[in-house]
Amino acid sequence: MGLGIADDLQDADAVSILTFKQAQDAARAWWKDELRREQGLGEEPSGPYKINAAIEDYIADYQRRGGKDIVNTRSMPRTRSCLRSGPSKRQS
Repeated sequence: MGLGIADDLQDADAVSILTFKQAQDAARAWWKDELRREQGLGEEPSGPYKINAAIEDYIADYQRRGGKDIVNTRSMPRTRSCLRSGPSKRQS
């Protein structure tokens, strides 16, 4: 798969013909997406990086690297549900 066709004869239009800098930026973005896909991370999230996404990414990376601490990884969903429910209310 190629990123595009080299064209040194026409002026760049930022759509089908890119400047050298635009082509570099597009190639970097493509490579970053390919690395994320290869690592099983999917598309790069937009917006703030939320705690649940961080936990999911951590567990996926841990398991991919061969992590075997079942006890702690099983407690992660419980942690996420506590975070979703908000702060606990103290009983007096």
